Amino acid sequence: MTKQLLFALVLFWTSAAVAEDGRDLVTLHDGTVLAGTVLEIVPQRSLRLSVGADVREVPWADIADLSGPSFLLVFGHPEARPGIGRVPVDLTSVAPMRIGRRDGPTVPVRGVPHPSYRALCMTPCRLYLEPGFQPLEADGVGIDLHTVELAVPERGAGVALYAPPRGWSLGRIMFPIPATVLGLIGSILVGTAFSPGNDKMGMPLPRPDWTAFGAGVAALSVSVTLAILAGVAARRGRHGVATLRAY
Repeated sequence: MTKQLLFALVLFWTSAAVAEDGRDLVTLHDGTVLAGTVLEIVPQRSLRLSVGADVREVPWADIADLSGPSFLLVFGHPEARPGIGRVPVDLTSVAPMRIGRRDGPTVPVRGVPHPSYRALCMTPCRLYLEPGFQPLEADGVGIDLHTVELAVPERGAGVALYAPPRGWSLGRIMFPIPATVLGLIGSILVGTAFSPGNDKMGMPLPRPDWTAFGAGVAALSVSVTLAILAGVAARRGRHGVATLRAY
């Protein structure tokens, strides 16, 4: 633990010093720190770095962390480049999906602060995420915005994303309406079955009216079923499926 802490402190001080003079910083998995100017970046393959009078070509697999002005221009967010404590996560999907996170600057929504949406990439793509639970959000053409919950292993993973079935997305909108209408009709019919009344001739109607009561109970039963389906659709329509293969 002490060695890890010292290593982290050294990286922090080195990064601060490099940031001040505008150089790019490449940290390798073996702890080597290269400071210079980036000449070429081929993501997922290699980069070329001018270090003093030398030009170094570094394989992408050897890189633990990248920082500096060149990387800020090429990669718009930290998850797009290697970093200390982050592992590669390769995302694929049948249809292209936009991947993002809801952890941006807080904005008020109906008076309640919420983190804003931050777009990360379009599949297929690679992100560098911290191991552990990582919620992402995905959408695309004909694909509603939904949550994808990943359990990222220690060495990274390949992830195949599947959008929630379109039927569930429509169901969470369509089911509540007939459930409400049938619930009201059922309540009225059950109440009518036991309320006193007269026929056209002024004679008292027999009570209870079992026909009205049965129809009301049937309507209420369908209403409850639709309400349950609406809850299931609301859950499944907002959550995608991810098949994960650990590296």
